[in-house]
Amino acid sequence: MKKERLKVQELCESRIRRRLETDQILCEMQACQERISLLKKLIQEKRDFILKGTVEVLELQEANGHRCARLPHDRVKIQRVERYVGDLIRRTERQRKRLEDTQTRLKLVVRSSVQQLVRYIFPLSEEVIPPESPKDSKPLSPPAPSAPITSWSGDGAVSMKQVAAAEEAEVVSTEEGEAVSSALAEATRTAYVRGQWVLTDTLNSGCGSPGELRNSIVAPSLPASGDYSAYCKWVATNKDGLTSGAPEAVKHHPAYAISAALTYTTQLVNVLAYYLDVRLPKKLYYRYIIGL
Repeated sequence: MKKERLKVQELCESRIRRRLETDQILCEMQACQERISLLKKLIQEKRDFILKGTVEVLELQEANGHRCARLPHDRVKIQRVERYVGDLIRRTERQRKRLEDTQTRLKLVVRSSVQQLVRYIFPLSEEVIPPESPKDSKPLSPPAPSAPITSWSGDGAVSMKQVAAAEEAEVVSTEEGEAVSSALAEATRTAYVRGQWVLTDTLNSGCGSPGELRNSIVAPSLPASGDYSAYCKWVATNKDGLTSGAPEAVKHHPAYAISAALTYTTQLVNVLAYYLDVRLPKKLYYRYIIGL
């Protein structure tokens, strides 16, 4: 019994061993088949990629062929564009030189026009108010004639030297009286305006104080200091009576002289701005100045 059992056991073991070997071989075969299928897929993908690359290469070769065929035409076009650009540069240079010449001539014309403008149409000058003429001051009255001088001997006689000294003292006292009178008259005609002494009668006459520097345009003049406060105050005080009074007083009214000078100045500034092509910050209206 034992022998038979051993035989059967050996037979079973041998069959099981063959079965295991067969299963192992089958597993290896399946793994190889899967590997083969994956390799086939990879090969197919590579073939497709190579085919696609080949098609792209052919397309690029065809495009390069067209470009090579078109290259001479492009070179001609490039040369044409270069010539056109060169012509534009030369034309621009000629126009720039022409513009510079035109601007130079324009500057000369503007300079000549401005010189003629300030020489003939709006002449400008500086003037200093001269001091008052001695004719304006009251002449000294000659001393009264003295009694005939007689000389005689004795204690009651008067010498010639004493008579001359008396006459000289009388003349000196007369001159001192005249100087004091003129100083008082000048003091009554003087006012202190903005840090300086101004004669009120010359202020009212629009002529300025003696020694004052004034800028004249055409005929009217304005103070060179640019201080019109005294004039503006005087005009504001007396503007209601501008047309009242004697015709000569109205004609020579200082407000008209200042208004005329400022109007001429405004016209000159507007014409200069037009000649020089300058835009003024504010538009100047004549009616504002004429309304003074």
